[in-house]
Amino acid sequence: MPIFLIALAAFLLLGFISFGGFGRPDSQSKSGRTDNTATTSTSDAKGASPTKYNIYIENSGSMKGYFSGNSSSALETIIHDYYDRLTSENIVDGDTVTLNYINTQKVDSKQNITGYLSTAQSKCTEKYTKIDDILDMAMANASKKTVNIVISDYSFESDQGNYETAQSTINKLFTNRLNINSNLTVAILKYEVGFNGLYYPGGLKCKQDLPVYFWIFGDAERVKKVLALNVKASTENTLLLQLNKDVPFELNAFNKRAIHNNEIVVKELSKERNSGGGCSRNESSPIYKFDITMDLSESILSDNDIKAKSNYSITSTSSSNYSIESIKNNGSKYTFVITTDKPSPGELTIKFALNLPQWVDNSNFEGNGIPSKGKTSGIKYLIGGVYDAYYNKDTAKSYFTAKINLK
Repeated sequence: MPIFLIALAAFLLLGFISFGGFGRPDSQSKSGRTDNTATTSTSDAKGASPTKYNIYIENSGSMKGYFSGNSSSALETIIHDYYDRLTSENIVDGDTVTLNYINTQKVDSKQNITGYLSTAQSKCTEKYTKIDDILDMAMANASKKTVNIVISDYSFESDQGNYETAQSTINKLFTNRLNINSNLTVAILKYEVGFNGLYYPGGLKCKQDLPVYFWIFGDAERVKKVLALNVKASTENTLLLQLNKDVPFELNAFNKRAIHNNEIVVKELSKERNSGGGCSRNESSPIYKFDITMDLSESILSDNDIKAKSNYSITSTSSSNYSIESIKNNGSKYTFVITTDKPSPGELTIKFALNLPQWVDNSNFEGNGIPSKGKTSGIKYLIGGVYDAYYNKDTAKSYFTAKINLK
């Protein structure tokens, strides 16, 4: 859309605008009303209850440069791919997909996917983004029945120049939501896509790849469905957040008498000859083994993450040392082969620790001008506030935990 000189001058004078929340000042005055629509997917696949998937484009002026107006930009292609996959892969009877904008309120687009993407550029006119308000709206109805996907550059600013205060406010926002809905999970996906427009703050001309993020809110099972879609574009980075789950499990050992009431009877454990996975006898060094099979259907983590032994800590209240020999799965049930050279009574705890990945810090930009490749203004404080809410919520500091009693 062409920009008249007077409008452009007004744009560049907006600069840093004070706000009632932490967010980002964006340029352009508001255009006409945004259209509203809902798009329903066809559905004939097997499955349980239906889900409503809401796609939201954050329509501030700083998002304008990601869109082409003719559905040809990288971001438009990714959004279209998500929509197509949501309306064709593993759909359940009654599933729906809606196309929306979000800023000071949620607004349905009232268009099909082609119209939605071809007009998105003209809809990105909001002069300011209150990111905390947007995130609160995105979490408000997220559940097993509703998944919200919010697409934004997530550039994060503080009117006081104090990122730590902004991070604390985001922490409080998510903590309050987790107090209401302990099943709330968040997936943060980072993409690098083409940008051609004005970068804010500052209204600087910019034509280069910039990060854009998909934040997905909902119940773990439904969020995992979105993450499993066969979308062609590869993410640069991913962060998954979920409160700790004490997972149900079943124990097994070569000597069946070593399991009683789902506990390990230490004196009944057989000394085995180990050289490979499973509870079987082999010719090698003597060792004690048992299996623990966990039901991880409610975990947001990917199969690859769950199977990576390095992601786990395994501790015991006794002096014995235990380790994970292997991890295999059958659907959502994962079998961990536990080994030790000296079993003794006590409590054994296996947990998948919750950590903030290094990419979050590496993606952070502070200062003036256009960020260098892969960086977003204040992103480590925004994501850090979300992470703090999950990390501080319970003492486990993990995605899931299993505690085994050895007697």
